[in-house]
Parts: sequence; C-alpha cells; structure tokens
Amino acid sequence: MLRFRRLLLIVSLALAHVAIAGAVSADVQVNDPTTDTGDSTTQSETALALGNGVLCAGFNDFGPNGLSGWARSTDFGVTWTDLGGINESGDPVIAYHVASDTFYYASLGNVSPRVNASTDGCQSWGTAVSVTSTGTAQTTLADKPWIAVDNSGGANDGNMYICWTRFFNPGGGGTSELRVARSTDGGGT
Repeated sequence: MLRFRRLLLIVSLALAHVAIAGAVSADVQVNDPTTDTGDSTTQSETALALGNGVLCAGFNDFGPNGLSGWARSTDFGVTWTDLGGINESGDPVIAYHVASDTFYYASLGNVSPRVNASTDGCQSWGTAVSVTSTGTAQTTLADKPWIAVDNSGGANDGNMYICWTRFFNPGGGGTSELRVARSTDGGGT
C-alpha cells in the first residue's frame, strides 16, 4: 500500500508539472510597463524565489526615485501582479525561508547591501536593515549582493548569508573586495 501511495504521489506531481509547464509555454511579462516613467524604464538584474505557492520576483525598476521593483504570482507564473517599487537602490536578489514562511529581498546600499523581509507572501516589505556599517559612503560602493537562507532544518536553519562586491574609491583607480556577512536572527542584525 505504501508503494502504491508513493507511486500515486509521483504520478500526481508529474502531472502537475506537465500542467504548469503547459500553462506557461511562452514568456510572461512580470512588470507593468504603464507605470514606468521617463527614459529610465529598463528592468534588469532580475531575481526569483518560490515559497509556499508564491513566486516572488525582484528587478531594477528605474523611475524618478531609482526604485527596486517586485511582483508576485500565485499561479506558478501564468499571471503576475506588479506591486510597484521598494525605495532601495537596485540589483535585487530574493531568498525564502521555509520554516518562517519569509521572503528576503536584498538590494544595494551605499556601502553595503540592505535586506527587507516579507512575512505576507511577497505582498509588502518591512523596513530595510543595513547588512554592515563598514566603510563610508564617500570612499566605497557596494555592488550586486547575493543572499541565501539555510533551510536545512538543522542547528543553523534560518541563518542568512549575504555576499557582495565592495569597491574602494570607485572611478578613481581603487581596488575591490568580496565581502560576506551572516545573520542569525532572521535579518534583524
């Protein structure tokens, strides 16, 4: 009986995969271009995470305030809702923590990345937290963060790891380094 149930589950999952793949047989636009303004309307630096039946997308959504944008889908990408912008500096990346049902949105900051959390299925974001205060805005620049959350269920479950490039004296022949930081409190610090 147990083997039959496993086989039934595998067949059900395969059929669901085929149904989803068949439904999304062409490119689907995530953002709403009618909300773009001026000449800075490019969407780039895209990111995507899946959690609890929600696809959460992040992207550069340049407008008058240089916002980072996001959108969500609850039907595995068949349709999307453009939810506007987060007043952050771009290059977003998104991660999901299973146990807390939380999405994390990391984006650029002046010196280090900033992280926002969503506990309502990628519908809204909390206040951004700077990853570190190392350096000064006048001499350094952070670029392209990447974030991961431990979903192992083990002792480090929920730990968040973020890395980025830190440029010293950008434009003036400076150097760069790769930085990494860890949060053990769900992105609070």
